[in-house]
Amino acid sequence: MYVHHRMAERAEELWRLLDLEDTYLHLCGIKGMEDGVERVLRGRAERDYIDWRAFRRVL
Repeated sequence: MYVHHRMAERAEELWRLLDLEDTYLHLCGIKGMEDGVERVLRGRAERDYIDWRAFRRVL
């Protein structure tokens, strides 16, 4: 099980937190995990028709 699997399991809760103005996301780990995390968050953003690239810049 990888971090992006856990994030996918709790995507709705995570998305609600990311939508709050005072929430920041900091990821630490190997570069290889970035793709999975990005895929989960981008997929969730697209469900709400949100431009993930623009949203990501403000995290």
